[in-house]
Parts: sequence; C-alpha cells; structure tokens
Amino acid sequence: MLKKLFLCISLHFIALQSFCIPKKPLLQFKISRPYSVINFLEASTGAMGTSDALKEYIKSNTAGDTAYSKLIRRYQLIELSIIYQRTGFPESRPSYRSTKDLLMIQAIQSNSINEFKQSAAGILHNTDFLNLIDIMVEADQFYQKLIWSKYSQAALHQLSMLKKHEGSANDAFIKLKKFYNSAWGNDMPFIVTMVPVPGHSGGTSATPHANSLCIDVLTDETKYAERVGITMHEIAHVLYAEQSREVQSQLESCFSRNSSVNSQPTHHFIDEGLATACGNGWMYHMLTHKIDSEGWYDNEYIEGLGRAIYPMVSQYILQGKSIDQSFIDEAIRLFGEKFPKASMEYGIQINHLTLYADEERPIERQQISQDLRSQFMVSWLNFSSPILGPESLNFLKNNEGTQLIIIDRHPEPTLQALRSTLPDLNTINYNLNENFIINYFDSSHRLIIIAKTNEGESSLLFKALKEKRYVTTGETYWKWK
Repeated sequence: MLKKLFLCISLHFIALQSFCIPKKPLLQFKISRPYSVINFLEASTGAMGTSDALKEYIKSNTAGDTAYSKLIRRYQLIELSIIYQRTGFPESRPSYRSTKDLLMIQAIQSNSINEFKQSAAGILHNTDFLNLIDIMVEADQFYQKLIWSKYSQAALHQLSMLKKHEGSANDAFIKLKKFYNSAWGNDMPFIVTMVPVPGHSGGTSATPHANSLCIDVLTDETKYAERVGITMHEIAHVLYAEQSREVQSQLESCFSRNSSVNSQPTHHFIDEGLATACGNGWMYHMLTHKIDSEGWYDNEYIEGLGRAIYPMVSQYILQGKSIDQSFIDEAIRLFGEKFPKASMEYGIQINHLTLYADEERPIERQQISQDLRSQFMVSWLNFSSPILGPESLNFLKNNEGTQLIIIDRHPEPTLQALRSTLPDLNTINYNLNENFIINYFDSSHRLIIIAKTNEGESSLLFKALKEKRYVTTGETYWKWK
C-alpha cells in the first residue's frame, strides 16, 4: 500500500513538474561562438553583409600579422557557397539558396566549434569542411584575443538588454506571421545570434538565414528599441520568403490585376517596404509608443514606401488581417503618390534588373555587381554573359523588368547582332566613337538600357545613370562621358 501511495505521489510530482516547465519562446536571442568566428573571418575578407566597423577594427589590429594573413588566404580558397534552386515559386521571388546559408544556420544554432563540426558535417565535401574546421579553431584564438577577452562583459550586457525585449519580440513574431500569412510552425524556434562589434558607432549589418538571424550590435550602443526594430525588419524578410507557393502566387496576381503604371515598381520594392514598415515602424512604436523620427532606411524609395504604408500595416496587424488585394492596391496608389515619376526613375527601374556583359571572369563580374550596388538598390539581379550567348538572348527576349546591356568590347558587331533581338534598335542612330546610353521602353513596357563604355569603367557608368536620375521622355540617346 505504501509503495502504491509513493508511486502515485511520484507520478503526480513528475506530471506537476512537466506542467510547470516554462515553454521556450519562439524567438530566442543568444551569442554563438562558432558563428562569431565565421563572421570574424568573413569580415576579415571584406565580405558583403559584414559590419564595416568590424572590418576596420580587424584590419587595424591584424596589420602586419603574416600568420593571420595566411589564415585568411586559406579561408578564401574554400568554396563555401554552392548554389541550388527551389523550384515552383514565382520568378520575381528569390529562389536560389546556397550551402553557405546551411553552414551559417548550423553555426548559429551551435554553441561550440565541435558542436558545429558534428551538426554541419555533409554540407561540404569533407576535404573542404575539415579544412574549414581547422581554420575556425585557429581563428578562434585571434577572436578570443581581439574581441572576447576585451569585450565579453559588454557583449553579455548587450545580450541581456535584448533579452528584456524577447517577450515583445515573440508577440510581434506571431502577429507578423499572421500578417504575412507565412508558413511557419508554432514549434519552430527562430534563433537570433548577436555579434559584438567594438565601439559606439560605425556601420553594422543584419543577415537572415532561414530560421536564424545574425545581428551586429555595437558594444557601447544604447538604442535597444531601434536594434529590436532592425531585428524584426530582417525577420519580416524571412516571413515574406517563407510564404507558401500558393500565397506567393496570389500576391503576384494582386499586382498583375492592378493596371497602374506604378504596379511593377511598387512590386519590386514591396519586400523592403513592408519590412521597413513592420520593423522600423510598427515594432519600434510597439516598444516605445512613439514613431522613430530618425531615418528608417538608407534608400529614399524604401524609406518613402515604408513610411507611406506604415499606418495601413499597423491597422492590418491590429485587426489580425493578412496582406490582400485591397492592401496591394493601396500600396501601389501610395507609392505613385510619393513618387509621381516612378516609372521614369533609373533608381526604381534598376531595382529589378537583368544585366548583360561580355565579362565572364568571376572576380570581374563581382566587381561590376558591387559597382552597381554602390549606386543603386537592387532587390533582384540576374547577371548573364556573354551578351550574344544563347542564354543571354533568351533572357533578353523573355525576362521581366529592366534589361541593361554593358558593351565594353566589340561594339559594332555586338550592336549589329542585337538588332534582330531588339528591333527598336533599328530606329535609333548612334555614334560608335562616343560612350553613350540608349534607353527606351519596349512593347512589353520594359526599360531597355544599352551602354557603350570602356573596359573597367562600370563604376563611372552607374554613377552617370544615378546623376541623370530620370529617363527623359523622347530622348533615346545621350552621351554619358
């Protein structure tokens, strides 16, 4: 009898313990050592998407260190990014992912390099993966010396301040999931790892990777509501990307059904505009009960769209509504009201771009892309070469959005060959002794830009387009240099 009584009490106690265990929040802030080390290596190479302030700090503290320079060269030789595609989604939505994303997810989820080694095995070939682990172990010593030994207390303090907003961030995540009608399980945690960056000012970044997000946090910063707003901005991008195929197709149809000339320009900026309204606008207001008076986004079109749709976004979230046709129609109207010459602005038209050039060397192609992005916000970019290759000519006939062709070699035969694919070119006179821009809207209302330039002068070309700003009505030809 006593044994039965003891057993009943024990089972009741176990059940009570299980009932009392607090449920883990859906959104969790942490610091991941393996991700911090990889980010340290990435910043050391000057990679895009890493903090400018961290790049400068590492550069000044490792100058002349030959051992570290050799380590970075070894890291640069590893092919981390092997591209694969998710099929069946609308063309306008990014469908390409890479093994680098998978590595970053595992690094963010892990708490040690050894744990990362166990969880990320198989993503890369073992030769490259084991080399990466060896490099990380060695780089960890530099990270410990330059970052963690000096700034760990400040970093942990910043983490504790972010965790104070974890409850509000979780509530916001659930509401945004409904607003975006996103495919996200209620038991799928979203991990936000904080990367400490020494100092109180300087450029920082935030990068999402599926169910994980890395955010740079300055060790001396105090604007926590702003940082949480930035966090929710990036999470909004993830929720947008993780909408089902059906929801994505429905939203595509919402834009297609709207006959306004501003429909496609709004479509190209809607992802960033929504994220800005949700994170920098609604989330910030939720935490502070006021609107952030400082800039929300360092791009006038995204800033303009984000602020214009913010009241509507707040209303939809408050009412528990998801984005629908009425929302899209009003967003298009507001964008046109804010930017009445939107259809003629290079900065808007170049946001969704297919770029053609005869440069096929990866490093040079990357430089052209960087030159482009230094002048314009580009949400969708397809880079195709050579210009007269069969794939390029197929894109030129069928791809949506702006088509930009850079001719920096063999201009006469290239332009002659393009006449059959772009028949409007037959009506335009040009001088091959000049560097010029030909631009016009074709029968599908796509902006066609053909730029003749000298080799290696893409940065000057994009700067000229930025300064010109508008496509002038009736002007199909102008000298840019």
